[in-house]
Amino acid sequence: MLQSEQLGQLSFTQLAGHSHDRQHTQDAFSLICQAYVKVDACLEQCEKTSESSARVRQTYAGIRFICVDHKTGMIMASL
Repeated sequence: MLQSEQLGQLSFTQLAGHSHDRQHTQDAFSLICQAYVKVDACLEQCEKTSESSARVRQTYAGIRFICVDHKTGMIMASL
């Protein structure tokens, strides 16, 4: 298994532990999660008028998993 594939198997906290610049990783995920919240709110409003917005929101399910559903761990808890 390639190293990048192995990193895909790690939890967020374990992945952050592999980061060479922990603060950079934390800052990057903070920006991603802030953007996700804004986009998701917009898409939620669009669901009333667009059939495709629900499918678009499903595309972002992985980000929701990290930023909303499992907002735990040393890095994510600080967001």
